[in-house]
Amino acid sequence: MLRSIRRSFAPAAALTFSTLLAFARAGGAQAILPPGFSDVLITGGLRYSAAMAPLPDLRILVTEKYDARLRLVANGTLVVAPVAVIDSVRQSSESGLLGVAVDPGWPARPYVYLHYNYLGSRSIRIARYAAVGDLAYTGTGAFTLDLTSRFLVLVDLPDQYDHHNGGGMRFGADGMLYVSLGDDGDGCAAVRKDKLQGKILRLDVSQLPGGAGGPPPLANITPADNPFVADTSAEARLVWEYGLRNPYSFQIDPPTGDLFIADPGNDTYEEVDHATEPGMNFGWPSYEGRLPTGMSCPLLDTLTAIAPMYAYDRTEFLQGAAVITSPRYRRPAAGAFRFPAEYEGDVFVTDVGEGFLRRLHFNGTSWAIATPVPGQPAPEDWAQNMDGVTDFFIHPDGSLWYLKYAERFANLSGQLRKITCDNSVGVLPHAADELWLAAPYPSPAWSQATLSFSLARAGRARLAVLDLAGREIARLVDDADLPASRHTRMWDLRDARGQRAAPGLYFAVLEAGGRRLSRTLLVVR
Repeated sequence: MLRSIRRSFAPAAALTFSTLLAFARAGGAQAILPPGFSDVLITGGLRYSAAMAPLPDLRILVTEKYDARLRLVANGTLVVAPVAVIDSVRQSSESGLLGVAVDPGWPARPYVYLHYNYLGSRSIRIARYAAVGDLAYTGTGAFTLDLTSRFLVLVDLPDQYDHHNGGGMRFGADGMLYVSLGDDGDGCAAVRKDKLQGKILRLDVSQLPGGAGGPPPLANITPADNPFVADTSAEARLVWEYGLRNPYSFQIDPPTGDLFIADPGNDTYEEVDHATEPGMNFGWPSYEGRLPTGMSCPLLDTLTAIAPMYAYDRTEFLQGAAVITSPRYRRPAAGAFRFPAEYEGDVFVTDVGEGFLRRLHFNGTSWAIATPVPGQPAPEDWAQNMDGVTDFFIHPDGSLWYLKYAERFANLSGQLRKITCDNSVGVLPHAADELWLAAPYPSPAWSQATLSFSLARAGRARLAVLDLAGREIARLVDDADLPASRHTRMWDLRDARGQRAAPGLYFAVLEAGGRRLSRTLLVVR
């Protein structure tokens, strides 16, 4: 039973997204993945990174939430100087610089759109800025935003509480700008079409004048084919989907135009919604996941509520929960790191607090956890140790890029990382003759390290830890006969005499079937 459905309508509601990040499990930076996949650091040094947007040339813009800074990653390197520091941004709890999107006409239309909490009138704003600098990426790729060019697209969006702001922004293949807004503590507003809370909005910004200004009349940014264009409310005409609680994370599937919306729950369920057509009602506050809440609101429409494509129980998590979704995986025709063919059309789902990555597969009629691949860390979890992930995108080379808010919640520890498939060297995740040794985790290790490996065939194996001089420090598997399976060993960072290993770099070495694999491990105090 729900403890208090009305609790989400109050300022002290549940764990906020930012508070949750501060309580998520501590873990190493490297994800635990199935055999044949690798987790690669692209760049670090970000400060509480909330969202990202790729440019057509694959430079990446990243928002730093609390400092209201927009950062640029070019050629895999974080550019030192910020692209912009946005003024008058309210920075508390879930508030700050939340979302970013790049105009699809870049660089001919050198516009960057930002979603942020405005300090002056306690509201949410959507603003457009013009970029200046190396727009065509002919040199270093660095550019800045001309802050005097600010054009206010939407202003005075409800923001009575620090939480439930939404914050996602994406351009669809149709050229329209999609914007997510949370219910702002007013669940009943989510189901009212004349209120913008708890919605995905769809805006046509292509005809806005250049230069500073705004806001325009709502009619000037209303697409003619939005689902409620005949409504008497100008606000309703902007609505694309509704009945959402706090859709911070959503993705658009370019081939179909479908939306995949991650909607955090209140007490019981986190959910992912599949929007296959405009004007769908996803049930909040009538439903949390598939569970009726008993909430009664004026004008509440319960008959049209759409069940989520996937939901999971959040009550089992000690650290709280906040669901985040990837785009639907579309396998490129060619690409050094593309995933195997059976991943086509799958969606990955993670949880900020728990750090799992689950793979959802559509069987033609419904979505469910995909059949586990050999060596994945748990039957439901395709990957683990991915705490604090806030955003994803699929690179044209087939790799899955993701943004981490922070590492062990330290300042300037946000990261941009990617998951690659090692088919570039002919190793598939389920190769029949595979011997596999995972990267030790956490690394750096401060109290213990976990070493995972798998044998394709039963036989004798040895697993040891060596120092830089090649001396054996500890032996975790001593020429033992092991079955063909996945195996895990813990190292307490002590040598054979029981002494604590000195800080430094070590090698985990696996020998089996006439082959030898090694991975590095950094030990710290």
